[in-house]
This record gives sequence, C-alpha cells and structure tokens, in this order.
Amino acid sequence: MTTALTTFLPAAAALGVVAQLAFWGVRRGWTGLIGINRLRRDLTPLHDQWVAENETYKDLRGRIEEVHRQIGVLDDRLVQIGRDISKLERTPPIFVHTLGQPGSSVRPFHGEVMFDSLAARAAGRAVSPAWHYANQLVVYATDIDSARREVERVFPEKAGYTRSLSVGTVRPAAVH
Repeated sequence: MTTALTTFLPAAAALGVVAQLAFWGVRRGWTGLIGINRLRRDLTPLHDQWVAENETYKDLRGRIEEVHRQIGVLDDRLVQIGRDISKLERTPPIFVHTLGQPGSSVRPFHGEVMFDSLAARAAGRAVSPAWHYANQLVVYATDIDSARREVERVFPEKAGYTRSLSVGTVRPAAVH
C-alpha cells in the first residue's frame, strides 16, 4: 500500500500541475481570443481618467457648497442691512454745524442751534428744510467765551437763531 501511494502521489501532483497550466493557458488563450486583454488595455486609461474627473467633480462640488454657504451668509447680511436702512430712513436727520478748525491748542465745544422758522416765514423769507430737524454745533475754540463769540457771529440772535453751548459732547446720530 505504501508503494502504490508513493508512486501515485507524484503522478497526481504532476497531473494537477499540468491541469492548472492547461487551465491558465486555455483561459489566457480564450481571453485573448475574445479581446478581453485589448479591452483591458483600452479601458484602463478610461478608468483612470474617470477617477481623475470624479475627484475633480468632488472638488468642484465642495467649492460650490462653500460658495452657497457664503451666499447664504451674504444674503443674511443683506437682509440685516436692509433692516438697518429702513430703520435709518424712519429716523429724522441730524445736522452738525462745525465752526473753527481742530488743532492742538483748541478744544471742541458742543451745543445745539435752532431757528425760528415761523417768524422767518411771517417776514416773507424762505426757510431751509434743515431747520425742521435737530441741528448740533461743534465749535473748535481755545475757551468757551471765544466759542460763544464764534457762534454769535455765525448764528446771530437777531436773525432768529436760538443757541446753547456746553463743554459736553454731542451724542452720535444713531443714538437719537
């Protein structure tokens, strides 16, 4: 029994190797015969191109999504700016009259000026629409007395102006 097994085993192994080689040969011949190798050669560059284009598509898709996100943020900002504009349109304007020049030896004095538009109209004079709103003063002078003189020169009481001047600051227009 061992002799039969020892003679049969190498023959079976040799037969298995020959069968495997024959299978590979037939398979290779068959694929060559039907053009699979040529198809693989033709399709490999196309597949590589498809992979590269797919990566480009994914990159562009990411960029588009980022742009859409930025557009959303800008749209929100635009809506907020529209609200701010509507709010500013409803608030009356404030006119700031600046007298003098800022410098190192002068300081600002702030105040308000009003005009008696009813008396001017009664006298037959035209009245600027600016006097229907708040009018602030900023006077650059060395002291309060010279600031008062400058205000009296530009907005005289005889002409119908009422003034008030202080050392404080004018509130910004957005606060009013």
